Amino acid sequence: MKRVLSLKTLMIAGLIITLSGCITSPIYNVLDHPITHESGKVLTMEQISKAIFEAGNLDGWTMAQVRPGKIKATYVKPNYKAVINILYDQYHYSIDYANSRNLQYDGKSIHHNYNNWIVKLSDEIRKNLTNEFIKEYK
Repeated sequence: MKRVLSLKTLMIAGLIITLSGCITSPIYNVLDHPITHESGKVLTMEQISKAIFEAGNLDGWTMAQVRPGKIKATYVKPNYKAVINILYDQYHYSIDYANSRNLQYDGKSIHHNYNNWIVKLSDEIRKNLTNEFIKEYK
């Protein structure tokens, strides 16, 4: 009886561990986040691109300029890969999912780690943009 109980407990524990690695959430994209300064002044496209590149490089993303206003970013971990497009102009930026590997994307939901990576990247972009404004307009 004890052996059956511990086998059952072991199986349940294994199932919980397996399922905890499969947690998905609705995909998080950043849509038209404003790039603003209280003075109403704007940064150049080059300053914005630089801020985005520095944020991505700091967080471990590989960044590639596709064209002015579009950066392709790739994040690779041993078991995962995420590719995003960062679209921007002088007033807004957006982060959009492009594709992934092993992140259980089903068209609506994705592994929760992806959303954490996007939130962190967006936070770093905002910090860098703020620093660009400070350097430009102090």
